[in-house]
Parts: sequence; C-alpha cells; structure tokens
Amino acid sequence: MTKRLLSTILLLTALLSHAAAQYEPLAITASTTPANATAAYHGSWTPFHNPSAMAFSRRDLKDNNIHGSASLLYNNRFAMAALSSFSAATSVKTPLASFGAAFSRFGMSAYNENIVGIAVSRMFTRRFAMSVGVDYYYVEQQEVSRHKGNALCEVGLMYEPYDNLVIGLHSFNPFMTKIVINGKGFDISAVYSLGISYSYDGHVTLLGQLDRSVKQDWGWHLGVEWKILSWMSASVGCQGAPFIPDLGLGLSWKDFHLTSRFSHHYALGNTSTCSLSYLF
Repeated sequence: MTKRLLSTILLLTALLSHAAAQYEPLAITASTTPANATAAYHGSWTPFHNPSAMAFSRRDLKDNNIHGSASLLYNNRFAMAALSSFSAATSVKTPLASFGAAFSRFGMSAYNENIVGIAVSRMFTRRFAMSVGVDYYYVEQQEVSRHKGNALCEVGLMYEPYDNLVIGLHSFNPFMTKIVINGKGFDISAVYSLGISYSYDGHVTLLGQLDRSVKQDWGWHLGVEWKILSWMSASVGCQGAPFIPDLGLGLSWKDFHLTSRFSHHYALGNTSTCSLSYLF
C-alpha cells in the first residue's frame, strides 16, 4: 500500500513537472490569488510565496503598534484526498519589520512532504519592500525511521513605480537544493517569478505573472479580482501551459476573511483551494 501510494505521488510529480510550466514541491500549497499570480499580489501573504507581501499589504498602518495576521489554507488536488495539502501561517508587523512563520504538509501518514519556514520583510520606502525567507523541506516515509530533508531559501521584492502599479519579483530555492526521496536524489527546481499588478479605483485588480524554472519552460498567469461589495469579492484567471482556468470568491466579516479558488486541468481534473485568515 505504501509503495503504491509513493509510486502514485512520484508519477503525479512527474506529470505535473511536464504538464505545468512552474514546478512546485508538493508541500507548497497553491494560493487563493487569481491564477496563483502571487509575485506582485499584496492583498495578503500566502506562505512560501513572495514574503514581501507581509510588509506591503499593511504599509498604510502608520502607528507604532504591533499588528499581525493568522491564516489556514487547504488545497485539494484533483478531488483526491490523498493529494491534499494543508498550511498554517502567521505574521507580525512591527515598526522595524514584518516577521512571518509558516508550515505546510502534503500527503498521509505512509508518505508525506513537509516544509517549515520563517521570513522577514521590510519597507525601505513607502514604495519599496524586500524580503528573505529560510525554509526546511523534508520527507517522511512509513518504512524509513529517519526523515530526509534539506534547507533552502527564497528572496522577494515589491516596488510601486507609480500609484497603484506594483512590480514583484520572487525567487524560490535559487541555489537548487536537492532532496532524497525513496533513496533517490531529486532536484527542487529554482523558480523565478516576475509579476505585475494594477489596482483601478480600489475595486478592480489586474494581475500578470511570468515564471521561469531552470528545468522548465516559461509559465504565465493572468487574473482579475473585483471587489463587488465591502464584504465580497470575485476573481477569474487562467494560467499555462497547458491552459488552466480558475474562478474565485472571497467573503469578509469584520477581521475574518474566507477565500476560495477553483481551477480545472483538462487531463487531471478539478482542484480547489480555500483559506481562512484573521487580521489583528
């Protein structure tokens, strides 16, 4: 059973690495951002995506008080429970910088992949933020008493050259750390993401992103988020290749935010992502 599950997961990883332009380790949960275009999205921070969003999303808070957020995120790949992942994150904004910590897990007791990390982000001017994160990625197998893991890093920045226009850059694992699974070494690809976002009238946000992996072709993401009411938003997006469309819905109540996104892969089926966050 364990070997069959492991073989299925490794086959899925191989399929995804050829079917999608951006390779992501299975423990890194997709975001609820339209089209998963997170490099320049600064409405909130998604764990293990551009950490600069921690500082940028709350840059208008002028007081010297400490503010923070906590979030839970669940990702169900292709309507299969065994391919689901879960993440939890928290961030704190101080007068000096913003600090975050996150954990994400994919798989079941027989086989699972995990990543835990910390990040720091700082606004150097009102229009420019930089960030760095240090993560530890490890794999646990039921038949192996000791887990296999390795440390990696990520770097991000966000810059607003003009009002409402933000450019974001995120590099995940730029040193191409390797990991051992079932006795074999696998590369965790370095992924570089360049994104842009534009907010119109505070109600509509346009998102675009290009990804480049050392071992994959270019990937693209296009999305639109529309704030329909003060407590409701909707989104639509697509990414490729292959072409993967998605739809999203967000609801807010006081400082609680519930967001969901649904995407469809022509060969592998539907994927749903849901997040619950709280701002304080």
